[in-house]
Amino acid sequence: MVKIRSSEITPEHIFFSRRQFLKAGALAATALALGACGPRATSGGEAETTIAAAGETTDELGDALTPYEVVTNYNNYYEFTVDKERVAPLAKEFPTSPWTVQVGGLVNNPKTYGVEDLLTKFTQEERIYRHRCV
Repeated sequence: MVKIRSSEITPEHIFFSRRQFLKAGALAATALALGACGPRATSGGEAETTIAAAGETTDELGDALTPYEVVTNYNNYYEFTVDKERVAPLAKEFPTSPWTVQVGGLVNNPKTYGVEDLLTKFTQEERIYRHRCV
C-alpha cells in the first residue's frame, strides 16, 4: 500500500467547499455564454434583437422545419444499407412482431418476454429530443 503524505491530502474545509467553487464557476460560465448571445450591433451601431416564435413552417429560431417525409425516412442505422435514404424502402416490409427480449446469463430468474407484454406492463412515455450538431 502506498503511503500518502499528509501534505498531499486536500484539507477538509477545502474539500467540503468545492460545491461553492463549482457554483461560482458555473455562474461565471453562464454569464459569459449569455453575454455572447446578446443583441447584435448593426452597421449603424444600434443594437438589433431578433425574437422568433415557432410556427407551422418554422422552429422557435425562425429556421425552416425539416419536411415530414425527410424526418421519417432518414436513417443512421446500417442493418439494411449504408445509404441513409434507401433504408426506409428496404425496411418497409420488415416484420416487427412477434419480437421477444430474452433475459439470461447471471440472473436469478432467466425469462423470455414478448415485446407486447413489456408494452402492457410498463407505462408508455413520449420524449421529444432536439439535437443540434456543433
